[in-house]
Amino acid sequence: MDNKGTIAIDNITDIVLTKADYCWNNGYNEFTFACKINGKEDEIYLTEERHDDGTSFIINSKTDDIWEKLSSNDAYKLEDILQEKRQYGVYHNKIEKLTTLQDCEYMKWDFMENDNPYFNKVRSQLQSELNMKKEELQLENDDIDLTL
Repeated sequence: MDNKGTIAIDNITDIVLTKADYCWNNGYNEFTFACKINGKEDEIYLTEERHDDGTSFIINSKTDDIWEKLSSNDAYKLEDILQEKRQYGVYHNKIEKLTTLQDCEYMKWDFMENDNPYFNKVRSQLQSELNMKKEELQLENDDIDLTL
């Protein structure tokens, strides 16, 4: 039985990166995303494998073989969405962990050096988050009483 097209890309919602495992020395990285598929809680796994001629991606889901149930067009759309959510999630988590204004400056440089097309799609949102973090840290520094 052909299951292609039994899940539509519009039925995969609330995608959030929850875990990033970097195993590049072993030839792969794996990313876990929480999501809803047809309204039910699920997880999607994106595995990036390194090959001599580049990289490839494998997409699986926890409860079902989502790749087999998506149309080819929707499968490629899902890969793009996951790559974008991956870039956003990795940097969002880094921004949350910043503790100094100098850390924010380093992150700004990191943004400038990142030419990943998926990062570029979320750059402005992340820049806003970084600016908010800088303001938060600046306020914390302003509240410190340095008088003796």
